[in-house]
Amino acid sequence: MISCLCTSVYAGESIEGDWSGGIDFEKSWQPVNLHITAEKQNLSGTLDFPYQNRKGISLTKVVINNYQVRVEWQAETGLAVLAGMLKDDLISGEFTQDGRSAKFGLVRVAKVDPGIYEEYSGSYQISRDRFIDMGPLGDHIRFIDSKTRSTRYLYPSSETSFFSGPSVGIPFPVELRVAFLKNKQGKVSGLVWKENGSRPISGKKLPYKHEEVSYKYGDATVTAMLLIPAKPGPHPALIDIGQGYYSTRRGYG
Repeated sequence: MISCLCTSVYAGESIEGDWSGGIDFEKSWQPVNLHITAEKQNLSGTLDFPYQNRKGISLTKVVINNYQVRVEWQAETGLAVLAGMLKDDLISGEFTQDGRSAKFGLVRVAKVDPGIYEEYSGSYQISRDRFIDMGPLGDHIRFIDSKTRSTRYLYPSSETSFFSGPSVGIPFPVELRVAFLKNKQGKVSGLVWKENGSRPISGKKLPYKHEEVSYKYGDATVTAMLLIPAKPGPHPALIDIGQGYYSTRRGYG
């Protein structure tokens, strides 16, 4: 990843760290990852467009003044700008490039060891007939809600606190907060589930056992870890079929 030291103004609350979100073009969502570092009074950073497989785009300017944030980089068709307002762990505002504009939103993401996602894998009961099943998927942890049938990623705010947006791969705006609970032995025992506009719900983690499964896909062998309820069934099941993503070929970096 290539980065540059930018001529920057650094005042107010810090924006140092990693941010995940995207640009809303109404008919398509363009994911964006922003990485900001600080050295003395200078800010520098890089930008990623995952759907375009473009990473490490050098920022030419990073400014924060009275919670107003401005990020610039040189795109293929000219100067590109993210200009918005910092509030708590959110940055939202307007993206402009080559005479067009769109709204954007970013959420601060904590750096955590992906190994902890294994600890959170399993099934959580948050009501009599509602279960949240989750497990690691790449660099994320993904959940499926048995009641709403929604499936989304959880993004870390800390090692025990996570958030999610309105859909898979879209973390902004934040619509869900999840805090994992541990017992006296340090084992994950449950969670607190808080959706926007609703009261927090406490859920317990259900006991389960592991079973490795594999199948052939052409010449390759696909191996996965199956989490099975420890108690005898029958148990309800939900099949999740992964969805595709729309990606524009237009470059923004």
